[in-house]
Amino acid sequence: MTSPETRAAAAAGLAFLAVAALGGPFARWLRSRRAGERVEKGDSPRLDALMAGKQDTPTMGGLLVLAAGLGTAALLADLTSRPVLACIAATLLAAGVGLADDLAKLSGRPKGLRIRTRILVEAAIGAGLAVSAFGTGAGAPLVLPGLAVLALPAAALAAFSALTFVATVNAVNVTDGLDGLAPGLVALATAGVAAAAATVAGPAGAGALGIAPVPGAGEVAVFAAAHAGACVGFLWHNCHPARMFLGNVGAVGLGGALAAAATAARVEAALVLAGAMLVAEAGSVALQIASFRLLGRRVFRIAPLHHHFQFGGLPETAVTTRFWIAGAIVAAAGVAAWPR
Repeated sequence: MTSPETRAAAAAGLAFLAVAALGGPFARWLRSRRAGERVEKGDSPRLDALMAGKQDTPTMGGLLVLAAGLGTAALLADLTSRPVLACIAATLLAAGVGLADDLAKLSGRPKGLRIRTRILVEAAIGAGLAVSAFGTGAGAPLVLPGLAVLALPAAALAAFSALTFVATVNAVNVTDGLDGLAPGLVALATAGVAAAAATVAGPAGAGALGIAPVPGAGEVAVFAAAHAGACVGFLWHNCHPARMFLGNVGAVGLGGALAAAATAARVEAALVLAGAMLVAEAGSVALQIASFRLLGRRVFRIAPLHHHFQFGGLPETAVTTRFWIAGAIVAAAGVAAWPR
């Protein structure tokens, strides 16, 4: 079997080609099924007016992205690796949550699944990911490059994995509001996680961090690279004006894949660094809610952050492009933080 790095590059390329080639027919199929996005949320008339042109654009394009990512990972990664199987299972379960939410919205429930229900299920998936990847024995390390290596016992690892999973899934979900924004940022963050996973898989990189090589991390890099490539392929059809959207099945599923890869390879710090723009998006929502409830005023014109800049007069394409640039910078910084 060739090296994980070689297979990761092949997985990214193959997944990209699959989504880019099949995206057009898939978008037409979604349109024929009347799987159109309902963009009027009722929370902000101004935002509804900005989004009006997206009404009835086919949604649930994430089904294709996930099929390409998971299919390519199954083809090129070692399926005897316990962490890879855990990543695949967690992604499928997360995608199931997103699909149920999409179907609820299409059937006439504008708000979809209850938020509390979604969070509880996502937390359970995250905890189960840690157990399935590492078992219930000695736990695993939490690596903070340049700072510390923390030994997490199994129970703490499961709780931390649940928190990571919920935070990542919802960060991707709130970012998915402009054409091309979420898949572009997820591609960058996932590529950063893949690079970090490849580092901790080998004795040189792991030794520089003060840990033993993480079992299966190289195969997790293949899994992550496949999903990064699939996201880039989706940009072919999701760039402005979008031919189809990810839908919650795509946003939640890709968030699950990203969190799963970072957890299974023990590179959560790389996820925070490479996915800093996703963190900023989720943080803007949390800060807005906290400020309004505690102080009675808003920090941003509207949350998430990308809509704040839209309300400031920036065109959608300018917001997306500048977020991509910032995402590329932080992803590069995230990769650079991991010694090789």
